[in-house]
Amino acid sequence: MYQINIKVNADGTLSTLDGTLRLGTEQEVSRTKLVFEIDHTIEGTIHYVKFAHKKATYLYRVSSSNSLIVPPNVCRYPGRWFISFISSDSTISGSTISGNYAYISEPYEAVVVNGIFGINNESEELKLLSNLIEGSNFDLVIPTRTRYIGQNFMYKSPSKFSITLHEDLQTIGERAFEESNIQSIKFASDGNLSAIYDYAFQKTNDWKSGVAIPRSLSSWGRYAFHNSNVPSIIFESPSKINTFPTYSFAYLQTLTYLELPKGVAGFSGSGQTISYCSSLKTLKLPNTFSLVIQV
Repeated sequence: MYQINIKVNADGTLSTLDGTLRLGTEQEVSRTKLVFEIDHTIEGTIHYVKFAHKKATYLYRVSSSNSLIVPPNVCRYPGRWFISFISSDSTISGSTISGNYAYISEPYEAVVVNGIFGINNESEELKLLSNLIEGSNFDLVIPTRTRYIGQNFMYKSPSKFSITLHEDLQTIGERAFEESNIQSIKFASDGNLSAIYDYAFQKTNDWKSGVAIPRSLSSWGRYAFHNSNVPSIIFESPSKINTFPTYSFAYLQTLTYLELPKGVAGFSGSGQTISYCSSLKTLKLPNTFSLVIQV
């Protein structure tokens, strides 16, 4: 039986020393085994592999020996596939992890050509992460080397979760977490995040802590936290943000503390940059704040 060894790394990546790999034809695929070397810091005891293709998605449980014989279904569709390793402390029922811990690796690019399956060393950057397994009350760590979170990433996710973002992340797309049950978010303090787009955290109403925005940010979208119950928003200083647009902080009925960063010049747009924040007790403005631009 042909064996392929894959390392599951703590930083959310998969790696192999074998280069581009062939798993065999569809008829012979049962002769190919994936063997996973799992980093000791990964806490889950139950493991799965997700195979994602534009025409099909499969989820298979890894055996107790940390191996998986590649099923015939995987090689039926030629083209690009993405492999993700999932580790949890509970079994997956349907599309939900019901436990308290979940590790999800960055998707690893693979290719099927005429029934032959090959793995490439360079992975696609998280394009399919939005379709990975939804969990319940878990900590989600976005892998290093991930440069963006796309639109509707966790849109209307019913599960309660906290998220940690690494320093390589550059943008958070429109409505990425809209109407999700996100409870807390931790940004990298010296990261490269430059933009949070419109409606990114709109209607998120399960916040357990405030949000600290990193100083690297240069673009803040309208309605970013619109109609959410986040208790406080603090921007690290000095910031690369020049002005805040219309409806930057709108309908934040439970917001009690807002601290804008040093370096920001003021507000731009048609007004109502801070509006309908009925519980706001403290608004801290920097000494660089000097203008309100109406257009």
